[in-house]
Amino acid sequence: MITVKFAMVKEYNHIQMSLKGHAGQAPIGQDIVCASVSILAYTAAQTLSLMHEEGRLTEAPIIDMESGEAFIACKPKKDYYGEALHTFFVTKVGCSLLAGNYPQYVDIKL
Repeated sequence: MITVKFAMVKEYNHIQMSLKGHAGQAPIGQDIVCASVSILAYTAAQTLSLMHEEGRLTEAPIIDMESGEAFIACKPKKDYYGEALHTFFVTKVGCSLLAGNYPQYVDIKL
């Protein structure tokens, strides 16, 4: 089971997500659920890295991705908070679709 959590801490202008676990839908390398969640996480991480390069974040995003675990967080500048939030929102929508189609493999904690 993959557990996905999203959080916003407005007082610190901080947005984050964490993913833990393995879906177990198929053997490693063949698991479409794990691959789907992974690409969503990698896309969010890359988007935030680009935002940092463009000067839209107050500091470099925290991106810690390992097998079966990922943590992604950022502190966007005030004018770009909506853009950063949208990045997490799109990732959340993708994970929600997976949780709806594969509830035995993906759980979203709000």
